[in-house]
Amino acid sequence: MITVDKYNVRIVRKGDTYGREFCLTYDKDEPMVEFYDGRYPHCKFGQFVSRYNVATILGTDGWGRGEGGLILDGGNINEWTVQEKDMDTVREYLRTETGIKPMVWFGMMTHGQFGVTEHDIEPMVIIHSIDEKATMDPEEIENYMALRHYDSYLIPSQFVGYVTYSSDYIRNMP
Repeated sequence: MITVDKYNVRIVRKGDTYGREFCLTYDKDEPMVEFYDGRYPHCKFGQFVSRYNVATILGTDGWGRGEGGLILDGGNINEWTVQEKDMDTVREYLRTETGIKPMVWFGMMTHGQFGVTEHDIEPMVIIHSIDEKATMDPEEIENYMALRHYDSYLIPSQFVGYVTYSSDYIRNMP
């Protein structure tokens, strides 16, 4: 378990107990992550707030983006939102503890520094095509690209900057 801001963040693995008064036993192979508000001692971790599949938080299952902050409870946005910097810490903890590798997008992409003036230059990727998405160790990417003849890649959960899509990409969306 780790603590970020006021949240205790716990990984639930196959065989672990969870739920109200920890009366359920988790029976799936894919781990979950639970968020507790440590300010309220409802159980040994605090007040339960929310639970997600780890792959969703890491952006490897097609549902989550693997980036940004996280609103844990839509009914209490001001109290139960995890800020982006804290979610970055949570994601690194989840990757380290579970061994889940990041999602990698392969295709045609333009990487660079873009801005209107010299004072607002930011990293940016323009996506022209995403030909394949795969989870893998970042050290395997270069060999994989050479074998598959891909132009470039992006690891969305690790990229800091702007991601935008070309008009051709948008026109050709299914």
